[in-house]
Amino acid sequence: MAFSVTINTLDRHRAFLNEVTVRLCLHSLKDSCDKHSMTVLAYCFMPDHLHLLLEGSDRSNLVDFMKRFKQLSGFGNKTKTGHQLWQKGYYDHVVRQEEDLKDIARYIFENPCRARIVNGPALYPYSGGEYFEPMLERQPEGSPYGGVREPEGIHYADGLPR
Repeated sequence: MAFSVTINTLDRHRAFLNEVTVRLCLHSLKDSCDKHSMTVLAYCFMPDHLHLLLEGSDRSNLVDFMKRFKQLSGFGNKTKTGHQLWQKGYYDHVVRQEEDLKDIARYIFENPCRARIVNGPALYPYSGGEYFEPMLERQPEGSPYGGVREPEGIHYADGLPR
């Protein structure tokens, strides 16, 4: 069974503008996956929210997985910054058999492009998962993101480098 999940930061605070917070969450994500038999097919840490595409086994429970992930990452962030990380709850969608997981992953990876943060999914440093590298290799002919590079790094919609 697969799940598409979106989690917002508290008050849409732009918590994922630095690598430290993202790495803290990635460690919590790995721990939670190991504990609850989940695989991360795709993730994208946008400045104020997180997209996940997860695949579970017969033993997996999304509610327990999310509780552990949010507790671990939230505690780590509160210890480091003094601030609460997540809003209560999350948005989830059980992926039906007829839905294509790779299309959902591509949608997740292209989020920073639609938000005008980067010109291509490969340029965004806070995305990954099992489908990330294969998706980049399968860029369709004429893709709007093919080979476009931003020489000065990541620029957000407000034009400020981070």
